[in-house]
Amino acid sequence: MRDRSSEIIKVGNWHVLSCDTSVHGRDICHWPKEKVIWQNKKTPDQIYRGTDLLSFIRAHTKHRGGIYVDCGASYGFTSYPLASNFHTVYSFEPFKPVFDCLQLNTNDAQNIHCFNFALSNELKTEQAIFRPTNTMISSLSETPRDAIAQRPDHPQFEHHTVMSITLDSMIKRPVNVIKVDVEGSELKLLQGALNLLTMSTALVIVEQLDHNNNDVELLMRDHGYHLTDVMFMNDFVYKKTRL
Repeated sequence: MRDRSSEIIKVGNWHVLSCDTSVHGRDICHWPKEKVIWQNKKTPDQIYRGTDLLSFIRAHTKHRGGIYVDCGASYGFTSYPLASNFHTVYSFEPFKPVFDCLQLNTNDAQNIHCFNFALSNELKTEQAIFRPTNTMISSLSETPRDAIAQRPDHPQFEHHTVMSITLDSMIKRPVNVIKVDVEGSELKLLQGALNLLTMSTALVIVEQLDHNNNDVELLMRDHGYHLTDVMFMNDFVYKKTRL
């Protein structure tokens, strides 16, 4: 029997956790999955970044093919819509309750491959903080998104043991687009993807919560990528420098 934090329900077209109220009130759940639009009903004038993020990626993918890597895939809100634009999609989601939903949401797309792993710079098991009422800010990071998340003993949080691996251990061929949304663990993830970054000429979109830390930009620059844009305040876009 599932506990409350892992009970799956279907809201519109998507399987989500019943306790994850952060998605229940959004129009995304009631749109066709291939046309994902995020809009919070409480603030109808504010369109969530997911809509424009999909458009941005599609604009850089003129012909179907290649590989999309979704790091921090959540319920599949970018993996599923972009499956029609790429030959292969690799989706990584570390938290098992959310991963179970991801599998249900993508099981009719044969080119999406889902993995229940966190991504880091080494193979290990580690403790993570899972937030059932807002799973999208669950984190492996020591610098979570908001003030509440800095208190791991808060009753809204659960401690989950997750397995971390590296992208380099999983993907051995060049990819086209990498989306990184891992709530503060982006540097360790990229440190575990140096071979992949080197062999690829990829569009890399990294959500960076700490704007004062330039370690990610320095790592990307050292491997031939330069920062070309910042979208929605936190999404840093990197492209490989052409020699």
